[in-house]
Formats: sequence, C-alpha cells, structure tokens
Amino acid sequence: MSSHRPYRKALDIGKAIEEIVTNSGIFYDKEVVTACVDLIKERPDLLS
Repeated sequence: MSSHRPYRKALDIGKAIEEIVTNSGIFYDKEVVTACVDLIKERPDLLS
C-alpha cells in the first residue's frame, strides 16, 4: 500500500496502517493486524 503502483499512487504509511486497522477482520486477519500494529508501536524504526 505504501509503494507506488502503475494503477494507483502510494499511500503514506499512516494512511496504510489506518486502512489495515479499519479493515481488520474484514480483509485482513485480526491477529496478524494486531501483531503488526504492536510491532510498529514497539519498533517505529522498522518503518524507515
């Protein structure tokens, strides 16, 4: 989501995370979303 594609512009990282959290349990597995968000909170340097 945060990478440019020929068919759409890239989302900034905040918008990408918001999209994933909003659609948790719908498009994305809740446990995976929770794990990713927890990891990002613990290690924001991983986004750089």
